[in-house]
Amino acid sequence: LPISARGAPAGARPAAIEYWEYTHRGGTGNGPKENQDTYFTIKIDEDNWVFAVLDGHGGDNGRIASQAASRAMQAYLRPNFHICAASQSR
Repeated sequence: LPISARGAPAGARPAAIEYWEYTHRGGTGNGPKENQDTYFTIKIDEDNWVFAVLDGHGGDNGRIASQAASRAMQAYLRPNFHICAASQSR
């Protein structure tokens, strides 16, 4: 089959992607717990998306930790995704 520049068979339609988020409040069942998880999606370009889930790990600062990690990952991945992708093709 002829292959297009994007690696798909010539004339192929792009795949549709659907995604949902669902989260579960953690804990031991001894009263209400704060959900400390954070998630994000980034559409890098037509061929690349990033999906991330960050676990809050409990304690007093679990939410702060997951949110800080989310911000740091997004700040790095948006301008540097091409570096990550290039290292995977070696």
